[in-house]
Amino acid sequence: MEITLNGANIVVLARSHNPAIPSKDWLEKKNIIIEEPINFVNTPVFSLFETKNFALIVDQERWQIALKVINQVNIEAVPDITKKYVKALPETPYHAIGLNFQYIGKPTKGENCFEILKSIFVSDKQKIKTSINSVDFNFGGIIYFDQGEFKIKIAIDPLLKTKKDVAINFNYHLESKEMKKILSNLGKFKKSAKQSNDIANKLLGG
Repeated sequence: MEITLNGANIVVLARSHNPAIPSKDWLEKKNIIIEEPINFVNTPVFSLFETKNFALIVDQERWQIALKVINQVNIEAVPDITKKYVKALPETPYHAIGLNFQYIGKPTKGENCFEILKSIFVSDKQKIKTSINSVDFNFGGIIYFDQGEFKIKIAIDPLLKTKKDVAINFNYHLESKEMKKILSNLGKFKKSAKQSNDIANKLLGG
């Protein structure tokens, strides 16, 4: 199975983000995002700042910046952008961050991705067939584990729309109200990207 990074983002949760703050001028003044927007909305309850490379969305509980163009430069830029934002608004009651990565597994010649998932996660296919009274079923899986201060969730799902591909979603979740801890762990985005890639390839690649 061929594994490719399909998306990545950072989420910062707070009790009360102020979506009205990140205007184009404010983001430029604070040197957070200096690219010109191609789509921009700024209201008291929702803000969107979209450029060629990034999409920033802010509502009252959630701040998210996602990669639109996936490359090493942008992977390194995303945590820096997020840290600048957090530092610019130290009075905001932050309480959690999420580092998120999605990979797509595509079959190589002669492979069936859905059958690979069954071979990994299903020890007794016959029991499932008997229980649901059907031989036509697909299977995914969820893996949870702790690593340092992060709680990590890996969700592996067959993409029924394509009927052949698999999505592997990683969420590195940290709960903390300490600014120092939040900033320190935002700096682990690049390392987490590499680790998630390694895990995805060890689980399903080949």
